[in-house]
Amino acid sequence: PLSRLLEQLLRNLEKRDPNQFFAWPVNDNFAPGYSNIIRKPMDFSTIKQKIDDNEYRSLNCFIV
Repeated sequence: PLSRLLEQLLRNLEKRDPNQFFAWPVNDNFAPGYSNIIRKPMDFSTIKQKIDDNEYRSLNCFIV
């Protein structure tokens, strides 16, 4: 199923981020002005939740 493919893709992305820079959401307390620069933030924990909630209807939706 699609969810297994997406989970595998996510694991592969996580392996490329050994310092876990993209593991969790960034907020303005940690990085002042972040939300002014990054309009559509995304992190691996949010992606995982979206996979679990079946929010990605296709591979293309995941990539975009």
